[in-house]
Amino acid sequence: MQADLPADPFALAPLPAPQVAARRTLALCGGTVELAWLPLRAQRLGIPRADRPPLRPPLAEEILAKEALWRGGGVVLTPNRYPFAARQVLLWDEAPQREAGENLLLAALLLEERTGGTVQLNTVGAAASLPRAHVHLIGEVLPFLAAFRGEPCRAAWLPALPGVDVLELAPPFPVLGLGVRGPAPARAAALARLLELRGTPAANVVSAAGTSWWFPRTPVEIPAPHFPHALGASELAGRWCYTDERVFAAATAGDLEAALRAACLAR
Repeated sequence: MQADLPADPFALAPLPAPQVAARRTLALCGGTVELAWLPLRAQRLGIPRADRPPLRPPLAEEILAKEALWRGGGVVLTPNRYPFAARQVLLWDEAPQREAGENLLLAALLLEERTGGTVQLNTVGAAASLPRAHVHLIGEVLPFLAAFRGEPCRAAWLPALPGVDVLELAPPFPVLGLGVRGPAPARAAALARLLELRGTPAANVVSAAGTSWWFPRTPVEIPAPHFPHALGASELAGRWCYTDERVFAAATAGDLEAALRAACLAR
């Protein structure tokens, strides 16, 4: 698959720029996070919210048919209409799969290695706005997760994950973050196994620099009043995205830590 992937997925076409009205930073649990006010993201269709309908329109089919930048090996690259990063594309499973499988994960992790960027995955119930398997590929690595030490994890509930080292984000990281470190094919297989066998309905993945972090979620997708939006992989990676200026300006580190603890499983 590696030889077939585009050399630079961010250069396939001019990409939409993030419409950031304001930014600020906060110290959080020993790391640093960015808060971004992105008012245009309020226009997204299918935004996860408490009163959303039980079925969503098949928007992914239209996106893949009309907006494909590249396709091959069972995956499709498209722009992100409402990006939250300067270089950002979406990688989709060409088959109508709800969950990301090993093939999509492998393509994403190979592009992570090729670009030196970050892969972010949201499942339904953990900030995915469309029920079609896709990942965000972002051409930057935020510093938040790198501020925490990864310790070997040997929990009794871990399945066998060949070819990777299994780590756990150590305190003061406030919730359970399980990492797999190794070559892209082994990490893709390990992540697919964790997503398949997870005991929680939802999960997120943040992957960069050869380590893929997996975050199992509680049933809380929108940890209000601490954070009024669906908490996803962007927030776990260190960029908290707001559409409301007042809430963006008033947010504190205490709010963000409380949001993480409400939305993610305890260690």
